[in-house]
Amino acid sequence: MRVDDADAAGRAVLQLGARLIQGESGTGSRVFADAAGHPFCLVYRGSTTRSVQA
Repeated sequence: MRVDDADAAGRAVLQLGARLIQGESGTGSRVFADAAGHPFCLVYRGSTTRSVQA
C-alpha cells in the first residue's frame, strides 16, 4: 500500500496488531505481517521503490 507518511502509517498498523518484518525508517518501504501472519508492505508515495504484487 502506498502511503503519504510511512512513519505514521507504520505506527498505526503496529497499534492494530501488525508486526514489523523488514525495513527501517527512512528507507521508503517496510514489510509487516498482520495478526494472522500475512505479509503486506507500506511504501512511501515519494519513494522510488517499485511495488511488486505476488
